[in-house]
Amino acid sequence: MASTRAVPGDGDDGNGVDLLGSAAALRWSRPDLTGAIADHVLEISAPDADPAVWLRAAGWAVSARSAPGDGRTVASEFLDGVVRRGSHVLDAPAADRLRVELAVLAIGAGRLATARTLLTPVSVADMRPELRADALGALARCAVEDRPAAVDGLLRRVESTWAEVGGPRGHIGTAAASLVAATAERRAGRPDAAVAKAADGLAHLDRAREGRSQSPSRHLAAGLAAEWISGLLDAGRVAEARDGCVPLEARLRDTSRPSRRIALLRLAVARTVTGSGADAIVAAVTQAARDAAGSDAVDLESVCLSTLGALQEKAGQLEQGLESVRLGAAAQRRDQQRAERFRKALDAAVSSVAEEAPFRTATNGGRAGVTGHHRSETPATASSAPPASSWTDWSSAVARDRTPTGPTSSGTAKGNSHLVGDTGRAPLENGRAHPPATPAAANGAPAGSGRRSGRNGTATSGTATSGTATSGTATSGTATSGTATS
Repeated sequence: MASTRAVPGDGDDGNGVDLLGSAAALRWSRPDLTGAIADHVLEISAPDADPAVWLRAAGWAVSARSAPGDGRTVASEFLDGVVRRGSHVLDAPAADRLRVELAVLAIGAGRLATARTLLTPVSVADMRPELRADALGALARCAVEDRPAAVDGLLRRVESTWAEVGGPRGHIGTAAASLVAATAERRAGRPDAAVAKAADGLAHLDRAREGRSQSPSRHLAAGLAAEWISGLLDAGRVAEARDGCVPLEARLRDTSRPSRRIALLRLAVARTVTGSGADAIVAAVTQAARDAAGSDAVDLESVCLSTLGALQEKAGQLEQGLESVRLGAAAQRRDQQRAERFRKALDAAVSSVAEEAPFRTATNGGRAGVTGHHRSETPATASSAPPASSWTDWSSAVARDRTPTGPTSSGTAKGNSHLVGDTGRAPLENGRAHPPATPAAANGAPAGSGRRSGRNGTATSGTATSGTATSGTATSGTATSGTATS
């Protein structure tokens, strides 16, 4: 049976040699490997093994699928496993990572009260700070959806907790908080502030590099880059956004690992660099649809294919357009089926939902149970912007010479490279979002996050993705070209 002695962020410094410790250590840089390790632990664990092993591995399996694609399917299967074992298993400390990951997906499904029920005990428990910071960050995402006035206070707590973590992981976590902050600013109609927050997050990723050429979290870099470009466009700073996107077109042709964020990046670049012509836009949307399919992000695949069909029909390619629309409708049906399956599994497993009220104080040593009366919720409408987390080395391309106080700054952040773009309301990491509108068409909202699943409470192996990154320079919030890294 796999050891779980060292789980960074869930109770260790990240140097543990056990399997789940390794899975946790790779969460930011290689979620695909995190998923593979978690799957392996689940496969080698005996059916009657310590439930803590299953719970911890389940948490990382869901996390690994949610980061690059769609975690709802695997989450639904683990929720079925929770029901079989008894919902009380979620009250165990070993379930804390799983609670956080399920809550992030619940936010995307519109189950905000359920998300808060899952998160609050973790956010106040006396535990290592990294997991507590993740829970507080997810609570901030909830607040972005329905309590914008509470976002700043929660994010201050998140940043303070990541400061406790310190080192590269502390910088990466702070960058994730900056993404939520940028999302909130843009939704509130403050795009210049969103640009500054995104640039600040990219600066934190640079500090976490420690001399390495690649970004420490490609998918997080992509999400921050998306907010950076989108904020520029929303602020009417189109020339700066174009300057940032132009160098990325060539880099995108070299991408070999698909992910949701890469797909969103393609759409953002196609939307921003409109001078490329109709053929280039069709090619970008086509590849975005392939990336979405390759990363199992069926919600985004549906939107890309529907957009592609409209573009093809407009170009007189009626047969191809009709086929794209048909495939888009099929992806949409799969998305709806996953959404319904996840909501039912969540409702069955988490049978106690706190009333929508200020965050409660947990009991039982900082923990609270999840069994009891369930109050149903109506799924919220999907938000309209890119999710966080996905690609490679984008910070330089976006943000050299910047400060967290505004889009223009002095000072230099070296070796950066991180980018993606979209418009409208930005989601939360692994939340649901509208992709950027293309120059020719804008479509509905994708819905969710996650990836493949296991059976009988165990996850089957799969590959999450990360792409290639570019590195470059940005001055006063304007990205310029740079070098590609793998």
